[in-house]
Amino acid sequence: MVKAGKIAGTYTAHSTLDSIERTFSFRNLPFSQPLYIIAGLATSDYLAAWHAELIIMSAFMFLFFLVTIISAWLFYREWSRFRESECAVLKGEQRFRTFVENVNDIVFSLSPDGIFTYVSPNWRDAFGYELTETIGKPFAPFVHPMIVPIVSLF
Repeated sequence: MVKAGKIAGTYTAHSTLDSIERTFSFRNLPFSQPLYIIAGLATSDYLAAWHAELIIMSAFMFLFFLVTIISAWLFYREWSRFRESECAVLKGEQRFRTFVENVNDIVFSLSPDGIFTYVSPNWRDAFGYELTETIGKPFAPFVHPMIVPIVSLF
């Protein structure tokens, strides 16, 4: 390249000192005597920072992937437990509802302030009130006035 008259250039060759492939760049400085500056850099040298960053980023990606997989597994496990407990509650509620609706006694539930939240179907046969007339109403009007004080204790 120098014999061809080029002032500057870049080429790749094996170094004569250690036989490592390097990329060499040269430039002729404009002095009265010819002075060339040549610099060589091995591929592993100029890619070392990139290799280090690649390793660090790969480690972060692996950790992110691992945390994502573990989080998804934990979420799925909790979701499965929730679904199982929900099914168990629904099954228990269905058994209770079947029992209450088929028992010959009157079964009802009240809120803490004495409002009907549930009455069994036998309520209609025993008292003559429809279920829709009872649910959401206070308990006291359905009890004889003489026993309201006794019932209020409970």
